[in-house]
Amino acid sequence: MDGMTVWAGAVLMLLGASIISYFSWVKLRVNERHQISGGYSPTELKDAERTLRRTKVTWVLLRWGVLAILLMFLFERQTNDVLRLAGYNDEFVSYFPFVRNNYFTFISSKKTASISVAHFHILDVVVWLSIIVWGAWLADGIFRLRQCDNGFRLAVARVLERYRGRRLILYITWLFMLLGPIIVSIQPKPLADNPEMRLILTYIPQIYFLVVALTYYICGGFLLGFSILLLIWKIASNFSSERHSA
Repeated sequence: MDGMTVWAGAVLMLLGASIISYFSWVKLRVNERHQISGGYSPTELKDAERTLRRTKVTWVLLRWGVLAILLMFLFERQTNDVLRLAGYNDEFVSYFPFVRNNYFTFISSKKTASISVAHFHILDVVVWLSIIVWGAWLADGIFRLRQCDNGFRLAVARVLERYRGRRLILYITWLFMLLGPIIVSIQPKPLADNPEMRLILTYIPQIYFLVVALTYYICGGFLLGFSILLLIWKIASNFSSERHSA
């Protein structure tokens, strides 16, 4: 098994881990709704229920976003025809430098020079989708941060309790998933020289670009946005605690 096969498997594992982690998070929040009512005040309970509603909205954004990406690649030709109406022609690749660089890296190699620009048009749309959807989600989360304070506190405490003794693994896995978009953005040159990946890129390139698109949407969108929101909440929580203690 060569390095590129290991890399492809690692990316798929990261995507699977991110999805499984989110399923566990949703299950955690649902269970909490049945457990917190006895130990917290009505105000704290109301805050936790707001967090639960936000989690449901997050799950809808994640599920329908992934479905939209799958459909775009499933109907790639039709999607590209629609994008042409918005100016995505053969001379235009992407608004984002890292997507353009990947395209030019692929076509600079004789082994992958026939790759279609339509894949990169869809990647460009996915990056925009990630920025708009998860940017709005993050902004709303920051605006409602105080309302979800108790929900965050309960969730973080439960996760840390669940992974007691394995926190280092949890942190490393989370960091690895956050680095997913960077990893898939710097790999085109080695991929073009790998026989197995070249076979995929020749006959079923949608598989590779689907993995990249999902990495952008899930890891670069949801997980990055959630990490930023969690960091802001932690800083605000510590600042509030210090102010009250003073």
